[in-house]
Amino acid sequence: CRICRITSLTDYLIYSDDLSRTIGCRPNFIKIFFTEPKLLLKLMCGPLMNAHYRLTGPHSKPKQARHTILKAKWVKQPNCLYLFRLICYVFCWLLFGIESCKPASWYPL
Repeated sequence: CRICRITSLTDYLIYSDDLSRTIGCRPNFIKIFFTEPKLLLKLMCGPLMNAHYRLTGPHSKPKQARHTILKAKWVKQPNCLYLFRLICYVFCWLLFGIESCKPASWYPL
């Protein structure tokens, strides 16, 4: 039965984010926002890939990671509502801080 089996036990984004925070290779989005806005836009709107976690931290290769991220194709959204929501999210994030924008799954139990 295809529906009965468990295909994944964790969400890939949450798992990768927690693991990168533990290792110390999580990208600094605030620094990237002020230094490389095009890279930030690709990080936020592009596909999630392992190159995101090679920008900083131990054994990082930032030059190759930037090249890979900037070369990736955009994730197409069906309408402009997504862009509006992204802009609202960024303003909330800048005004109220990251704590107000975190999903509940990011908080420890």
